[in-house]
Amino acid sequence: MARYRMIKPDFWADEKLAMGCSRDARLLFIATWNLSDDYGVVKGSPLWLKGNALPYDDVTLEDFTDWLTALEEIGVLVPFLHSGEKYYHIPNFSKHQSINRPSKQRNPAFLQTLSEGSVRAPGVLTDEVEV
Repeated sequence: MARYRMIKPDFWADEKLAMGCSRDARLLFIATWNLSDDYGVVKGSPLWLKGNALPYDDVTLEDFTDWLTALEEIGVLVPFLHSGEKYYHIPNFSKHQSINRPSKQRNPAFLQTLSEGSVRAPGVLTDEVEV
């Protein structure tokens, strides 16, 4: 279920977003906030996201996927796999969203810590180890 989220005024002047992706990708980024759980994790299926974010718009899945890729490339969406399904973690979600009464976690947690000795580039899809 989508949730109310805040958009701070400085979002519109964020150079990283403005220079790194299109207006449509920025709108999609806002939609991911609404569609994420209260912990900054959202389902990563492009088809699911498109159906929930832009249900009435005539947008190709290819264009939509390009927008997701642009958001990944600038690091505002971090993809990860859990049980074979793709999800996105929104890194600064808790910094910008105040959650007074968090709901139960409905998506898998994004595990930031990696096992000792493992190396992974930011944004690379990996299977997170379940503990």
